[in-house]
Amino acid sequence: MEMFASGTVEDYTDTKLDSISDSVASDVNVSSSLVSTTAASGSVVLTSEVTVPQHKEATSVEWLLETNWGTAEKAGNKLTAATGDSVTVSSDPTLTTVAPASDDDDGVSIGVIVGASVGGAVGLLVIIAIMWYFIMGPSGKAAKDVTTKI
Repeated sequence: MEMFASGTVEDYTDTKLDSISDSVASDVNVSSSLVSTTAASGSVVLTSEVTVPQHKEATSVEWLLETNWGTAEKAGNKLTAATGDSVTVSSDPTLTTVAPASDDDDGVSIGVIVGASVGGAVGLLVIIAIMWYFIMGPSGKAAKDVTTKI
């Protein structure tokens, strides 16, 4: 979520940015550790990023942000409450959803997986062939039990 707020970047101390993050986290029902707020120049550009836990839907977080912060007036009131300063937001906050990188990638390419699978299958066939040779003998017929009588 990004918004343009009154004041200077210096007005938004780490304590105030943490308080804004806490307010956002509370509004979207996530831990404060999952929200990061920064201030940048260009008036003051406040950006709050929410890392959505796997058990929550991003759309529900978006809806909560839109409901609680979605207009300049609501965002200004929230910032005023969070910082203790009178803050004016010049335009409605912009909400952006970024899909996380797929965590299915364990760094192993498909080629390596296929190669290992084929190699394992060939190795198993060689072991079976060796066992066949020792059990059946070179003639391909099962060896007869030989008993010696004394």
